[in-house]
Amino acid sequence: MDLTGSIISTRADQPPGTVAQCICFGRSLALLRQLCADDLANVQGVCTQTGCGSKCGLCVPYIQAAIKCKADVLDVMWSQDFRKLSIMPGKIMAIEKQQRTQNAEPAAGMFIDSTPPAQTRQSA
Repeated sequence: MDLTGSIISTRADQPPGTVAQCICFGRSLALLRQLCADDLANVQGVCTQTGCGSKCGLCVPYIQAAIKCKADVLDVMWSQDFRKLSIMPGKIMAIEKQQRTQNAEPAAGMFIDSTPPAQTRQSA
């Protein structure tokens, strides 16, 4: 299952390539920050209370980043971005692994370097 699109909001009032809510439960990062009282220690309790983080789990590091950055909308982030904030990226690592695997697999009939083996090349 490809989850990469699920963390990116499609709301008209939000810039593309940004995250502003838990996509599974529709809770905004602004609301979640408020419920957490901008305290990372409260994230687990708020996730339990709202259900956020209990389905796909992609919102958890974003909630933590929103609290640390005091932001209601964040750019899409990857593992290294979360680690710079001392946040474990969680499910984001699984998406990155999936993307690496998909990008490493050549399409049927395609050569990895886009050059056919020497024995099948046409001579000029």
